[in-house]
Amino acid sequence: GRLSARGRSLAAELGARQTFEFLLGRHLDANPRQYTLTPADLAGLMADLAGPARTVLDPACGTGALLRAAATRPDQKLYAQDSAPELAALTTLRLALHTWSTVRGATGDTLRADAHPQLRADAVLCHPPFNERNWGHDELAYDPRWEYGFPARTESELAWVQHALARLKDGGKVYDNLRKIIG
Repeated sequence: GRLSARGRSLAAELGARQTFEFLLGRHLDANPRQYTLTPADLAGLMADLAGPARTVLDPACGTGALLRAAATRPDQKLYAQDSAPELAALTTLRLALHTWSTVRGATGDTLRADAHPQLRADAVLCHPPFNERNWGHDELAYDPRWEYGFPARTESELAWVQHALARLKDGGKVYDNLRKIIG
């Protein structure tokens, strides 16, 4: 839609990046139960632990906090996917405003329809959905990502961890804020 006179004034004063972040913050504050957010401090810590990475994937990107925290170099390639089309688009726009990196955003259920099946990233950062009962257990029984065993229907978290490991290049790093981590 069109930006109001107040919005245009704000954009002129703050610039596109800061205006976008301000408006996004207002939207998220007004709809606290609609989104599962990764706090900025946690996103920064996860990105710091991953270290400098040329390719970074977030398979459940949400609002893009993890990729934004990881975007530190102009030669990076950032890959994002989310099942919610509005979040995938929001993340792609947010990263385009904040980085010089190449951004490839996609919409779709990552476990059922991975948009980046050939990717082997330097780092995978993820804040996946928890306690998801309908994660694709029945359809994905013979998926090659289950290198460490087929996750139980009630263990969607393990499916997300194995997905992250499958998209990682040798020597890469996976960081997620799951309550359970396979070791």
